[in-house]
Amino acid sequence: MKSGVSVIICCYNSESTIDLVLEHLSGQKNTESIEWEVIVVDNASTDRTAEVARDSWTRQDVELRVVHEGNPGLQNARIKGLSSAQYSVAVFVDDDNLMSDHYIALAHEIMTSHSGVGQAGGLGVARTSGELPGWFRANEAAYAVGPQAEQKGYLPASRSYIHGAGSVLRKEVWDKLIDCGFEFLLAGRTGKSLASGEDSEITHALRLAGYSLWYEPEMRFEHIIPDQRLKWSYLKKLAREFGKSAVVLNLYDVRIQNKRGWDRIKVQSWLIAFGISIYNLFKCIPPYLVLRSRYREGNRAEYNLRYRAGYSQHMLKLAARYPGFRKKIAALHKKLIL
Repeated sequence: MKSGVSVIICCYNSESTIDLVLEHLSGQKNTESIEWEVIVVDNASTDRTAEVARDSWTRQDVELRVVHEGNPGLQNARIKGLSSAQYSVAVFVDDDNLMSDHYIALAHEIMTSHSGVGQAGGLGVARTSGELPGWFRANEAAYAVGPQAEQKGYLPASRSYIHGAGSVLRKEVWDKLIDCGFEFLLAGRTGKSLASGEDSEITHALRLAGYSLWYEPEMRFEHIIPDQRLKWSYLKKLAREFGKSAVVLNLYDVRIQNKRGWDRIKVQSWLIAFGISIYNLFKCIPPYLVLRSRYREGNRAEYNLRYRAGYSQHMLKLAARYPGFRKKIAALHKKLIL
């Protein structure tokens, strides 16, 4: 595999933002000694995304390719982008991310200097047309912005995820996962669906393989957040989806953190895990009832309640498949560490 960076931009009807995204990418500095490319994945778009992308790219020394993925969904688009990438490092840029002018150089440096790092993340900054709501800072991680650690460097072993936006993935890690039979257990976003977790599932899987995570705050990017996403009703929907994805991610964590005894049983046994989820759900109700009249927006107790409701709902939905998911993760782990 050739040393270099493949920038993967997954797009669905992105003609209104892709030109600005590419404008920031075209201004990358300190890349003279780095081979890199831009791959725009047109994910079943019905607008002029592909045409606008081709017309917007101005750098003659860096190739831009548009590849098409007819099956809707961010997960499908990411897989297509990775299969099309020709370089050793993949950088995921969302169609609403504006990267700082040294992002590519830093991504390449981290992966070249730290062979044990499987994935790295940067610092997202919210870019909006108006004022941020008062509750935003306390919940900014839900929008993939804000610090991912207190300082740069290796993330602690207890941390099993990195924001997908702006993330940097070692391509050989992905290839190893595929060779060992990795398949997504989480569906991810499709169209207007807010289903989440496929980004975190990749990170959890590479943790199973023994790779480390890295945070680099100098890799900065602006995340364009439209007004409709800055509503409390939208964040509540996100909370429920985060709760749903946590059901599967917790199964990964059992293996990653090598949990034993009761800590292992309470996650792996569906009946016990479901009972605990219902208990945690009911624990959230009193704080919510106390605070709902005072905080109509920004009530963290309501966020927690939505999260726990999503978790319990998905536990019930996965009742029949839960043991199978557990076995798949265990089998993958065994193959990865051989």
